[in-house]
Amino acid sequence: MATRRAKKSEKPKATLPVHLFLGNTLLTYPAARRCIGEILPEDRRETDLEVVRIPEQSLISVIDAVSQVGMFGGGRCIWIQGLGGESAEEAESFRKELEKSGLPDGYAIVATSASLDLRSKLAKWFRDCGTLTDLRIESDRKGNLDENSVRRIATQRLEEAGLQRPDAAAVEAIVRRAGSDAGQFMAEVDKLALAGLAVGHLTPELVAENMRDLGTAWVFDLTDAIGRKSFNEARVLLDGLLASGAEPLMILGALAENVGSMIAARPVVDRLVPGALRNGRQFVNKTFHDLPEATRAGFRNNGWKAYFSLVAASAFEARELRRLHGALAEADLRIKSTSAAPANLLFSFLVEACRNRRRNNA
Repeated sequence: MATRRAKKSEKPKATLPVHLFLGNTLLTYPAARRCIGEILPEDRRETDLEVVRIPEQSLISVIDAVSQVGMFGGGRCIWIQGLGGESAEEAESFRKELEKSGLPDGYAIVATSASLDLRSKLAKWFRDCGTLTDLRIESDRKGNLDENSVRRIATQRLEEAGLQRPDAAAVEAIVRRAGSDAGQFMAEVDKLALAGLAVGHLTPELVAENMRDLGTAWVFDLTDAIGRKSFNEARVLLDGLLASGAEPLMILGALAENVGSMIAARPVVDRLVPGALRNGRQFVNKTFHDLPEATRAGFRNNGWKAYFSLVAASAFEARELRRLHGALAEADLRIKSTSAAPANLLFSFLVEACRNRRRNNA
C-alpha cells in the first residue's frame, strides 16, 4: 500500500500531555477521571492532583500550579473545570505562556468544558498540541438532541455501565424519548442502565417502562394505539398528555406531522416483499440496504428509523392515513374557530379515528 510522503514544509505535531473534554459534565467528568487515572497513580492523586475551577479561580493560576514541585518529585496533574468561563485575555495569556514554556516533565493538564468554542485559539491549541475529545450532544434545527449524537452517547453510556452491545431497537426507543435537555437525557439513560443490568439486557419494552418521555415518543404511542383500534389505550395516553399540561393544538400538530410521515412511508411498505417487517434486525441488515438510495436517504440512511416508520405505516391503509390526516386538520380548525372545549374536540377526534378503524376492518 502506498503511503503519502510528507511535504518538506510539514512539521511533526508538537504533542503535550494536555487533554480537553468538551460536553456535558455527566459525560466529561467521568472521561476526565479516567484520563487522570492513567496519568497519576491512585496513591498520588490526593497530593499531586490540583483542581482549578473557572471562573471562581483564574486560569492564570494554572501557570502557578505548573511551577510547583510534585510532593514525591514525580510531577503533577492539573484538572481545569469549566474551561471557557474565563475572560478572553486570560485565555490568550494562558495559551501563550504554555506555548512558550511548555510543561515540565511528568506534568499534565486535563480540562473539561461545556462552553468552549471549537473555533477559539485555545480549543485549537488543545487540538493541535494535545488531545481534544468532543463529547457534546448536538441539537437539531428544532432544538431537540441530534439523533446520531443520542445513539452514540446512549450506546457508549450503556456499555460503560456493563450492558455490552445494547439492543439497537432499544437504542432507537431511547432516541424517540431523548428530548432537548442533555442533562435529563443522561440521567434517564443511567436509570435505564440499572433496569437493564437487573435483567441482563435492555429491550424497547424496558425503555418504555423506565424512561420518561422527554421528547415526543407519545405521538408514536398514540398513533400506534389508533392503529391497533385501541380506544381505551389512546384515551389513557391523551388523558396523561392533557394532565401534564400539553396544549391540544400542539398534540394535534405533532399527530399530523407523524401521520404525514406515515403517508410518505406507506408506498414503501407496498413495495416490500411479504414478511419483510417481521424481523427488525433482518430488515436493517439486509432489506434496508436493498432499498433505492433515494428511499434510504429519506430515512436519513438509518435502518432502524426506517423499520419503525414502516411498521407504524403498515398498520394503516393509505386511504385511511389520508382520512386520518384530514380529520386532524378538521379538528384543528374546529378548535381554532369554535367555543367548544379543545379537550372535548380532541376526544371526539379520537372516538372517530378508532371507530373508522373498526368499520374499515370489519
